[in-house]
Amino acid sequence: MLRRLNLFTVVLAVASLTTGCLGSFGSPNGPGPGQQNTNPMNTGGGGGGGGGGGGGSVDMATAPTFDLAGPPAMTGSLNLSLDSTSASLRMNDSKDLTLTVTPQDGFDGIVTLAAENLPAGVTATFTPPGGMLSGTAPMTVKVTLKSASDTKPAAGMALDLKATSGTITATTPLTVDVTAELLVVIPKGVDIGTSSNPDLTAFGAQSIQTYFVTPGTKVTFINEDSINHEIHSDGTLGISHEGGPLMADGANSYTQTFNGSGTFNFRCHIHPNMKGQIVVQPIQ
Repeated sequence: MLRRLNLFTVVLAVASLTTGCLGSFGSPNGPGPGQQNTNPMNTGGGGGGGGGGGGGSVDMATAPTFDLAGPPAMTGSLNLSLDSTSASLRMNDSKDLTLTVTPQDGFDGIVTLAAENLPAGVTATFTPPGGMLSGTAPMTVKVTLKSASDTKPAAGMALDLKATSGTITATTPLTVDVTAELLVVIPKGVDIGTSSNPDLTAFGAQSIQTYFVTPGTKVTFINEDSINHEIHSDGTLGISHEGGPLMADGANSYTQTFNGSGTFNFRCHIHPNMKGQIVVQPIQ
């Protein structure tokens, strides 16, 4: 009888301990006693003891939703037009064209501009490079084409000017001719140099004073400075001395054709420390 009583007492003690633990840690479906259920995702009931509650079933009516479709697809179209569909450049020359970009069919977005299939030695710069367009108001853009001094002359070189906005694109064709004529420009405010420090870039070359051309190339000199200059030949390649001053502000020009091969050194007759050089050689 005593053994049965003791066993019954142990069972009661274990049951009491288990109940106390559950009450102490709380029900897995709700907050602890005295705590308010502030989690809208937790709809479980409270537990005993002093612990907090765990998560219960999710209330889909109050659960957040997420838009996984992304931004809406762009609509509308673009139209490009040029004031001229062809341009002729000399070597070391530049020319400005006007490009008009017009939004259509409810287009509303940012447009960027670029040139595709540019010939070697030719660059294109857009001013401005793009912009925000909407409605039907067009955007006018200055397109500056520039050829390097060593651009290979050719006719009918085709390229495209392109406008892009997301998946919407538009192009317009342009044909460029580069003639066998080198343009040498004396810039405004040029340094006339000194005997101890001659100006070797006085005739527009950027890093060296030498231009390279092929036999048969015509060379035209223009003076954009505010004072007169004069091209003086050193007597090589049969090129004559300029017959008079190269007038200020581009008022006139001086042109010679280089038919032989070799090195042509020249300078300003009025300011002899302004020096330049042209090398005439066959195309490699």
